[in-house]
Amino acid sequence: ERRAAEALAAAKAREDVIALRLGQGIFEVQASSTFKTYDEDGDGFLNREEVLAYAKTEFNLDLPSESLDRIFRQLVAPGVAGFELAKLQQLRSAIGIAQHEARGRLKRMPSDERETHMEAQKAAREAVVAEKRKRSEASMEDFAEEMKAVDKRVEEAERSIADFSGAAAELQISALPEKAREAVVPVRVASDELERMQKRIRSIRLEACLTREVKEQLWPEIIQLSNGVVKRLAQLREADAAVILARQAALSKAHERFDALRAEVVGKLRACIEATDRQASELVEAVCKDGLAMVSTADVASFLEEGKCELELEKIHQLFAACASGYICVGEGEVPTDQVLTMSREDFARVVRIYSKVTKNVPLTGELEAGRGEALRELTSGELLEVLRGRVGEPSTDVSRVCVRALKDGAVGWATQGGGPGEAFLEPGGHVLRVERPCPMSNDMEDVHSEKATRALSEGELVDILDWSRPEAEAGAGTGGVTRLHGRARGDGATGWLSLGDALGTT
Repeated sequence: ERRAAEALAAAKAREDVIALRLGQGIFEVQASSTFKTYDEDGDGFLNREEVLAYAKTEFNLDLPSESLDRIFRQLVAPGVAGFELAKLQQLRSAIGIAQHEARGRLKRMPSDERETHMEAQKAAREAVVAEKRKRSEASMEDFAEEMKAVDKRVEEAERSIADFSGAAAELQISALPEKAREAVVPVRVASDELERMQKRIRSIRLEACLTREVKEQLWPEIIQLSNGVVKRLAQLREADAAVILARQAALSKAHERFDALRAEVVGKLRACIEATDRQASELVEAVCKDGLAMVSTADVASFLEEGKCELELEKIHQLFAACASGYICVGEGEVPTDQVLTMSREDFARVVRIYSKVTKNVPLTGELEAGRGEALRELTSGELLEVLRGRVGEPSTDVSRVCVRALKDGAVGWATQGGGPGEAFLEPGGHVLRVERPCPMSNDMEDVHSEKATRALSEGELVDILDWSRPEAEAGAGTGGVTRLHGRARGDGATGWLSLGDALGTT
């Protein structure tokens, strides 16, 4: 019971801190809006006339001249035009004191005179509230009328996306990018309009908040208008995602051809390097012997020839051409072999990486022979591994072993790939991930909290792993122990960093 009480108290303390921060943010926005409302000349200061208007409207107080003189004498430095935004809270406190003094004077009045004064104040306040409500209602009516035109834009955008999604599967691969760009133009136009309307309704909401009675009377209608904008923005986000998924589906066959081609070419290259008792990490240096920044089809062909590994030159050219076009493999015979194609060493290193996924829990050990040395840890089903060295038969048994690095924590060791018939602990794959729920993509590897997100990946999108890193090992606690993946979305080719977590699943 004591621990439960302590936990509840800690949770309440955290809630209070969050509420305080949120409250401060809301107050700052409202204070800025209030200041701009009364700063009629826009000079960044509230002068004497503007302070009088502020006191009359916000406090229903006709500020006496002696009180106004005292406030300026005590709170405004000589030579300064008036109150700046940073001193608005001090001004509120000073007017509150003056209001308290006015109430004291009111209590000292004869009862009939006090009653007359209070009725006059009430009438004046009601007139101010009526005028502000009228202005807010007019703004809301204009807003609702403009939203009708925006609704038509949203409908046009959704029709455009539906038309593209229906036709995407029949389009030529070369025509897909342009058709996709054309389809999202109405979405961008509608999104811009809705963002403008979102700013409008925010302004209307803040204006209503300045007067308590107006807020109480109009708040439900304002929230309804605001929710309408949010709902339509969500519709456009869904439309955006639909374009990407439709393009991804239309390209699925081309991506499948690429995956098969890559597996064949990279398999030959890795077998060739491992036949000389070298690891796959040495493949780039072995293929590009001159140390240049680029790797060519000629380099790959020469390496395979030296290692006596047979592979059609056309397949090497197809792989290079596919990498240049976003991992999209065109049909056979469409890539000429009479010219040399190139890619950067970094891109080549990404292409020749091989990944596996764990299908059944298996120990990760420090030695090739499973019975020697201590187990480093257990690899669990669903984990992703980078294969550093391909199949090696364990000398004392008939099982095959591979040297791997776990993406989860960077651990390196040997794992059993398979043993007897039907017994498999690891299977090829894992280089393509499926988004299980929306997650952000960022250009910054260290941006774990998605403060610089460039795009949101939608559920169902497929992402090719280009690279991965655990930068906390080098740069402190910047990523909090999270493995970061550099990926390319198959739907639109967008690249960026995302975190390996339960929002991503293997395919």
